[in-house]
Amino acid sequence: MTGINSLLAAIPFIENVKAQIITPLMWLLAAISVILFLYGVFGFMQKGDVKELEKSKKLLLWGLIGLFIVFTYTGIMGLVSGTLQSLSQ
Repeated sequence: MTGINSLLAAIPFIENVKAQIITPLMWLLAAISVILFLYGVFGFMQKGDVKELEKSKKLLLWGLIGLFIVFTYTGIMGLVSGTLQSLSQ
């Protein structure tokens, strides 16, 4: 039981790190991902050579990867927070 007690004692620290460091970084990543995705969409819609289209495809891909990371983070942190809150009750 000492492992669970030490985990319960760390909950305020974990929540503080999440709120003050990780969440703002995820918002920044989300903004950058949306910008990359939109830039890739606009570049893909313009008529250009094959090299430009490949660059736009890469931007689209990296934008989607970034958005996937943000949404995955949101889901995982929801599960972890719910689990820690149920343990503390």
